[in-house]
Amino acid sequence: MSCVSSLSNGALHQGRRFKASTFTLPNRHPQRQYMLAIDAARTSGFRDSLYYFRRNLLALKLNATQPEKEYLIEAGKLGSHLRTRSVTLITARSAYKLHGAKMIIGNVLHL
Repeated sequence: MSCVSSLSNGALHQGRRFKASTFTLPNRHPQRQYMLAIDAARTSGFRDSLYYFRRNLLALKLNATQPEKEYLIEAGKLGSHLRTRSVTLITARSAYKLHGAKMIIGNVLHL
């Protein structure tokens, strides 16, 4: 059984949590979990989000709109210095589908 909910919103089962902080965007999809692409890249072992998206062609790159950036700044998920910069998001579910246990706190990869 997978850790990610079958409802495709990115909610984890059994109290598990993502290493990167997740959030919802009420204007985009009220229940879907998103994370900053740079956080997803770093928890997966990549140095930056550009390299992450080049190496993971199946990852859907989402650009945050200005109201979404303002919402994230007010919620404390994004630094105010990024107000005028391009911010890239990824759904938590797609990050999990690409990298599995690397994205979850306390999971051990069995090789």
